[in-house]
Amino acid sequence: MDSFLVDHFCLLQFAAAPAQVAFGHGGTSTKIKSYGSLKGSINSYEGPSSEGGGAFSSGIRVDKEYKEPWDYYSSYPVTLPMRRPYSGNPELLDEEEFGEVAESITRDENSTKAARDLGLMVSSCINETRFLPSNRTITEKDEKRILMLKEGGLSVRQIMRVIELEKRVKHGYLSFLEKDVRNLFTKVRKKQDANDAMDLLQYCKIAKEEDCKFQYVFTLDEERKLENIFWSAAHCIDWYQKYGDVVVFDTTYKINAYQMPFGIFVGVNNHGKTILFGCALLRNETTSTFRWLMKTFLSVMKKPPKTIITDQDPWMTEAISEELASTKHSFCIWHITSKFSGWFTSILRNRYQDWCADFYKLYNLDAPEDFEREWPQVVAKYELHTNKHVIGLYEIKHFWVPAYLCDYFFGGMTTTGRSESINAFIKRFISSHTNLGQFVKQVDLAIEDIDQVQLHDTMLETYRGSSLRTMSPLEEQAHNVLTPYCFKKFQEQFGRAALYSLTHEDGHMLVLKYYEETQYNKWHNVFWDGETAICS
Repeated sequence: MDSFLVDHFCLLQFAAAPAQVAFGHGGTSTKIKSYGSLKGSINSYEGPSSEGGGAFSSGIRVDKEYKEPWDYYSSYPVTLPMRRPYSGNPELLDEEEFGEVAESITRDENSTKAARDLGLMVSSCINETRFLPSNRTITEKDEKRILMLKEGGLSVRQIMRVIELEKRVKHGYLSFLEKDVRNLFTKVRKKQDANDAMDLLQYCKIAKEEDCKFQYVFTLDEERKLENIFWSAAHCIDWYQKYGDVVVFDTTYKINAYQMPFGIFVGVNNHGKTILFGCALLRNETTSTFRWLMKTFLSVMKKPPKTIITDQDPWMTEAISEELASTKHSFCIWHITSKFSGWFTSILRNRYQDWCADFYKLYNLDAPEDFEREWPQVVAKYELHTNKHVIGLYEIKHFWVPAYLCDYFFGGMTTTGRSESINAFIKRFISSHTNLGQFVKQVDLAIEDIDQVQLHDTMLETYRGSSLRTMSPLEEQAHNVLTPYCFKKFQEQFGRAALYSLTHEDGHMLVLKYYEETQYNKWHNVFWDGETAICS
């Protein structure tokens, strides 16, 4: 048997040689020996003949002309026909029974032993075949489990690990790969995307019917497709009435499935936690779109915020100045400094970190005159007086320099730590494949989470112990009125009260003096006339 296979292989190689030569040397005509079908059993085979490169003793040798090598290769499979023993047998090819037999086949060590012994398969092939598409499947049960875990916010890698642990399968040995899970998400998303906009409007309509305080406003384009939409839940509107003095509006994220800008209005409550005021999906980021959004926000909330913090967007700045004229507009320093790497790294090189350190010193200056004195010196130090970004930052200094904003209330929302907290909060809604249905669910979950955290903080406040540092009745009163977060802020300021010295007293007029250890180590004067305090 083995000698027959070897001889047969040599025979085929010898027969194909002329065609190979023709291809290699650009020949246009090839004359070869073509052999008929094999007759008789394997035992009747007598080996290759010595004439013409060999032939089967019982075969029929035919000379055939081929004009092109391609003609030979096209007819080659026909020249050696092999009829399977079950061909045409309806009993063996019964569709139902054949499928059952195919499903019952198991591929283990024993079933592949013969192939390995002949050298046709190595041991590693058995392990590698599980990566073939035909061997990778996600069952209906696994599919439901995967989609549920995704709804819970798990990444693809986390989902794979959870299912491995549940099935007690060795890492990497599930019947599907991470790629298959992503393909599943794509397939499901395509089914959902077709009616996403209508589903969002339907969600808002049902929410309005269930709670009359729920508010939503939307616009349609000329093709009657969803253009812009703003919505705010009842909890969000209540939170704004209590804590809406300072609002952060962010549009730096997009729902990638549609490339629609996602706008979110957030603030901070009396426990120092980030809270949600409202959400918006916009068709674009033009002045007219932002004007519509600010006007809609004002009509829903019934009052403007005292201050609003945004990123550095000229179209948004124009819209806010027109629709929220009484609101102080400020730029988020975190968004500004996040661009520094792209702006200055290639210019400053190894001096980039020193520039950042000096910039933050400028940012933390208390007085405008100090900033005006130090800014040109720092710019000259790094030779950036012609840099367009530095020039632009100086032109908008009244939007981001604290020395020019000290008369306005920001509730600690301008700090880098708070900005990073808000950024993490927003990322809860958005991922690289978020669609509208998933987005709305994540917003609802975030609102519920905020409400539960607030209830928890209120409970802790009720049962908290005393943390007074002095015997002052003023501190005790503040302890009874303020939340732990606000009381801690009060204590920091109350502890500094003893550091003031009275330098002048004239009736109701008091002049206090205190020393602040900064890079300038300067004294500050506080003037009090019984109603108003002024700090110099």
